[in-house]
Amino acid sequence: MNLPPREASRDLTTSLRIRLFAANLPKQGRGLLNKQNPSAYAVVTSISTSDGYKVPSTDASFQRQGSFEGYRWGDTEIVNSRNPQWTRTIPLEYEYGSESYFYVHVLQSNCDGQAVHGHGSTKSLDSDAFSTSFGTALFEVSDVLGTRNTTKVKRLRSGGCVFCKIEPVQQGEAGMRVCLQVEARGLVIPHGNRRAWTSNSFYRKPDALFEIAKQHASNSEGAYVTVYRSTPAVNTLDPVWDAIDLDCGTLCNGNIDQHLRFSVLLQKQKGNRELIGLAETTLRHLLQQNSSYIGDTECANGGDNDPVEKYKELILQRNSSKLKQVGCLRIGGYELIPESTNRSLSLREVGSVEGTVLEIVDLAELSPIGIPSSATGFQHYIERDCEIKFCVAIDFTSSNGDPRFESSLHYQSPQTFNDYEETISSIGRSLSAYIRTEEFAVWGFGAKFDGKISHLFQCGPDPTVKGVDGILEAYKSVIQGGLTMSGPTVFCKALQAAAVRAKRDHEIMTPQTLSYTVLLVITDGNGDSLDETRRKLLVYNQLPLSVIFVGVGRSDFGQMYSFLQESTRESMNSSFVEFRKHQYNPAALGRVALCQLPDDLCAYMRRRGF
Repeated sequence: MNLPPREASRDLTTSLRIRLFAANLPKQGRGLLNKQNPSAYAVVTSISTSDGYKVPSTDASFQRQGSFEGYRWGDTEIVNSRNPQWTRTIPLEYEYGSESYFYVHVLQSNCDGQAVHGHGSTKSLDSDAFSTSFGTALFEVSDVLGTRNTTKVKRLRSGGCVFCKIEPVQQGEAGMRVCLQVEARGLVIPHGNRRAWTSNSFYRKPDALFEIAKQHASNSEGAYVTVYRSTPAVNTLDPVWDAIDLDCGTLCNGNIDQHLRFSVLLQKQKGNRELIGLAETTLRHLLQQNSSYIGDTECANGGDNDPVEKYKELILQRNSSKLKQVGCLRIGGYELIPESTNRSLSLREVGSVEGTVLEIVDLAELSPIGIPSSATGFQHYIERDCEIKFCVAIDFTSSNGDPRFESSLHYQSPQTFNDYEETISSIGRSLSAYIRTEEFAVWGFGAKFDGKISHLFQCGPDPTVKGVDGILEAYKSVIQGGLTMSGPTVFCKALQAAAVRAKRDHEIMTPQTLSYTVLLVITDGNGDSLDETRRKLLVYNQLPLSVIFVGVGRSDFGQMYSFLQESTRESMNSSFVEFRKHQYNPAALGRVALCQLPDDLCAYMRRRGF
């Protein structure tokens, strides 16, 4: 009895988060003297192409549409700025290979307060009665994930643009949260705003807030992404802000060595902000206890053996290039909180032995309470510019039928795609979202040239083609070239050709030059010499290579399903999908065909230590 194919049992869903920011939004108000920075927030609504919605082919046609209704996914907070960086993220569950579109609506709030609609609201945008729209942008998840830094920008109708970044939620992040208490001492106000502000001044002192930004994981030099913004502490040069509670994934992608930037900002009357100073650190540095406590005083209600509340002191500098001290940032109250319990575990508890608090805590002792390790998911490698190389092998054996007749699987209709073309288009376009340079190899097998059977030949005049359209053109050129179809159906030569490419990459691969090869084999039959095919796949399992078999036509693919069962048991990087089960849903075909790829790629990279 044949077991169901692997496609039916795999979980294709991954957890992502949408992070938004905008630039150059127009000022609001009438008259040149009355214009002010906008109080901007964003709303994300999702749509489904399976609900009968026709996705516009261009941004221009999208902007002309009158309705942007959809399921309300979530809102950001309101930020008073022409260049808002919203810290509230929107969760997203995504199936790799599927088409998932969503709208981002950027709005101006005309009343005080925060955006009030939570995640999962079904309210219409018309319910934002006190808001006006800057414009709406349409994004597709795989399109964003396939860009450098996984960030896409779209222009808004009323001016400015909105940036959408999609980042993975790493495994283990949801299990740990970090609590911090932040305060500052002796802030030095920038010269233009200083006036008579001193510690003993009778003038009203400034309002200050702080932000936390994490360094982008794929950019060692630069870009920081704001993940938290406090409320202002009013009328003080020694602000003490409310304690913060963030999950480790939001704060540092689950990596305690990721660089964090704390910025203290001056809040002006019109909502503008000006940098007072900044400091950089890591979560590991914050969690690591010093050998001595800060301060010489004891706790007011404690004895000699009671620990003093401990803070890390960071020197605030005017900016990253000017080493001018402008105050001191004190960070304390460190606690790691597992979300599965209501009890918090402080570092003093972790480092204690028989009730005695250790002055120095070995960081190795932190592992039992579940600090997540660095991200090693599929999207993590894509962000590190892992190059996906795509090869296609097409069955030209005689069992496909004479391409001059409509009964043939290779028949070229001017109105519709045949099964081969539909498979190439669906899987190729699903995969191309993760490919930087679309240079694809296209091969054929099972045809006869000059009276000799060839089990591997090049399709088209060039060794590689550009994009999915190039694959289709190369395929058509073979059909129109008058080849003689023959047999038998042998996969081994195509597997070997892909393995040669993968082996070359395997030997020269470094953490900075990651690559992975995907071979798509499209066939109308079960194939001959499956034992030899299995043997080669077992050998090639150690290479950066995955093989996807797609069966077209109405053959009995029982042997391929049996082959799939053995592949599952023997850990071969191969899978089989039957086209006719998904012929009326091309998006599902691409999704199911690629479902094993993330696991295969991650397993190989981890074996190599990348």
